[in-house]
Amino acid sequence: MLLHTGRAEALEGESSLVLGINYFMTTPRTDATANGFGPSLGYRFDFKDDFRLVLALSYGGYSRGFDHFSASVGIAYIIDALVFAPYIHALLGYTGRGSKDFLKPDLMITLGAGIEYRRYKRFGFGLDFSYANPVVERQTKGILSTLLFVAVYF
Repeated sequence: MLLHTGRAEALEGESSLVLGINYFMTTPRTDATANGFGPSLGYRFDFKDDFRLVLALSYGGYSRGFDHFSASVGIAYIIDALVFAPYIHALLGYTGRGSKDFLKPDLMITLGAGIEYRRYKRFGFGLDFSYANPVVERQTKGILSTLLFVAVYF
């Protein structure tokens, strides 16, 4: 059976660690699109059945020889907690250069949506799409990212 319609077993007070790989795409001041990959690590705490606190770290290396590091905190709303659990999120955080001087450290607002497949109580995986927009320096037109992740619940 391909479609399972039971509950995702989400519990208030539950935590999860998220490990994933990001694909990033951005447009620096030169208007030349750059893209690349990088790891992502996160922590989530479900403080209500439908709401969770999100902490996220990511690193991205790009095709044009630059990279970035980001750290964000925010909130996610779980739209429906069935086996396929769609959600939306809003994060606020720091994004800055990695080893090369591509962008100055800046405050970023990130908005996104995703879906998690959680057939089992302690394990899930999913896909997340987000857009991070710089607040102060505006050296890029924003960073679009796609995250493929695995979540382990405890």
